[in-house]
Amino acid sequence: MTYGPLLEEDQAAADDIFSTAFAVPKEQIPRWLDVAGRENVRVLRDGGTPAGCLIVVPMGHYWLGRSVSTMGIAGVGVALDQRGKGVAKRLMVETLQEIAEQKVAMSTLYPATQTLYRAVGYERAGKTLEVKIPSVWLDPGTERERAIEIKRLGEAQEESVMALYAELAREQHGYLDRGPYMWKRVRKSRDVATHGIGFYVGDRLEGYLYLRADTNPQAQSPHHDLFLTDAVAATPRATRAMFRYLYDQRSLVEEVAFRTGPEIPMLSILPENRYDQFTVLDWMVRITNVEAALAGRGYPLGVKTTLEIAIGDPLIEANAGRWIVHVEDGKAQVARGGNGAIAIDVRALAPLYSGYLSATSMRRLGWLETNDAETQALEEIFRSPMPGMCEMF
Repeated sequence: MTYGPLLEEDQAAADDIFSTAFAVPKEQIPRWLDVAGRENVRVLRDGGTPAGCLIVVPMGHYWLGRSVSTMGIAGVGVALDQRGKGVAKRLMVETLQEIAEQKVAMSTLYPATQTLYRAVGYERAGKTLEVKIPSVWLDPGTERERAIEIKRLGEAQEESVMALYAELAREQHGYLDRGPYMWKRVRKSRDVATHGIGFYVGDRLEGYLYLRADTNPQAQSPHHDLFLTDAVAATPRATRAMFRYLYDQRSLVEEVAFRTGPEIPMLSILPENRYDQFTVLDWMVRITNVEAALAGRGYPLGVKTTLEIAIGDPLIEANAGRWIVHVEDGKAQVARGGNGAIAIDVRALAPLYSGYLSATSMRRLGWLETNDAETQALEEIFRSPMPGMCEMF
């Protein structure tokens, strides 16, 4: 089998693979690939015929305030006559080796199955939640914010929107440092253009949201729901104005929904907690460049320690072996060497690195071999909130 980018002669077969894998009409696939970028499609071929395809999504994660490169994986699909032959695993192995060669720190995905992705080194590393709020409970309980002016957002405002998102995303452990594909999904969801609403004080953008109307099968037309593909507020008054704006839609809007990480500070503004909150899916991470990942992450200030770690990685040789990690002033220096007093597999490294699991919990699972003193040191340097993302891909 051969691996590489999508070629023109692959297109018809790739469309069929994506269509049958995800039960999407074939005529919709070209639009999806145009948004993702055809240069980001990878194909595994059997005798020149595509056997499996996926999409890579260049972006980053904010880990304690610092952006670290990641390659998202989306749309992993296998041809009907190639299923059960190990094609998906072979495709993932080839893709991960390519990502490692590019010096990208990690890879992230939402798993349809954990078994496949664990077999190539991914492990659960964060959560995505969804919140649903009946519109009648969105009243912030305060008077209307007179200083806030509400304006429609267009292309001219995209730069200020992206800057405000980055400012707040840095504060949310695990949130994406979005690339072009993710921003396109914010502005156009399910082939439907979303509506951007900005909350301004003078010329300064203090908050925004992007929304689309969704049908509600329990509601009589024209009543419907709203789904927020993005919602950011940088100030208390912008938060109150945003909820007031959504509350004012209650004559026709039944419910407002959005995705979020585990920490949802804006909901604390609401007088009552009359909303439903549930986990959509736990996402997975695979470390593809140990040095870049450990050196790029933020660490708690005030912690100064040196760890000597032995990492096992049967797939990416450059990751395997012993590493010295010195943490000081919120940053890490990483070099080869040390005595390997801490032993961990690259798959288990992902939840430790992200803060999804504590070192103590991982020792009890048998995913980490070390002593009590080293466990305490790991607890200190990887101490962080539960990681989250507010979007799927």
